[in-house]
Amino acid sequence: MNSVKRIEILNNIGNFFQGVIQWRESITSDGEANVVKHLHYAEALIQLLEVEDCGSVGGFDKNQPTPKTLFDRWDWLFHKYDNPKGKRFGCGIVSYGDIRKFFRRKG
Repeated sequence: MNSVKRIEILNNIGNFFQGVIQWRESITSDGEANVVKHLHYAEALIQLLEVEDCGSVGGFDKNQPTPKTLFDRWDWLFHKYDNPKGKRFGCGIVSYGDIRKFFRRKG
């Protein structure tokens, strides 16, 4: 897989995480379904890149700490090939920092 395609996939994962953040506030069943859908899409793309990198799903790349969350797995892949600092996803509402803060929050 070439590096341009890889970055495009990583950015799409960021877009799906942005969707999770945007839909989490919805109190409708459509909102809940959209959160789940966006997480599934993000996970599928993360798995694609993990298999491409090391031949298996779950984050077993050389020197990779054991990932605890879906975000950790994406974060590792993103930092491995790109520097996401300040990058905005989708319609530009959510940045890498916003996504990191949301998925790393306690409670």
